[in-house]
Amino acid sequence: KGKTRASIRRIHLSETAKRVLSYRMGRFSGEYLFPKKDMDGEKPTGTLDKLHAETVANLGFKFRLYDCRHTFATRVLETGKVDLLTLASILGHASLQMIMRYAHPSEMHKADAIKHLETARIRIKIG
Repeated sequence: KGKTRASIRRIHLSETAKRVLSYRMGRFSGEYLFPKKDMDGEKPTGTLDKLHAETVANLGFKFRLYDCRHTFATRVLETGKVDLLTLASILGHASLQMIMRYAHPSEMHKADAIKHLETARIRIKIG
């Protein structure tokens, strides 16, 4: 299920994510990857919201789980290796406009972009 057709997609995992999920799959013999309280045979954890809220309150700072999507989108774009269309597809967005809500280039990244532009202009003039 998903909100849009774009949200129904194949999820490609990093090697680290694959190791974590493989560990979880080997840890429990029941049908759930995340059983309640990590007890084999228990119903699945319905939501992480309550656990997350308790943890964040105990740590004394604000952090939404959805912030991870923003960080991911920003870091992927800052690598310069992934185009906007591919990132939109990875995130399950139907339009590029949604990327604008998620990706927030850092000041350092923006400054580096201007440096690259300047370097490219100098090479063009010399070349």
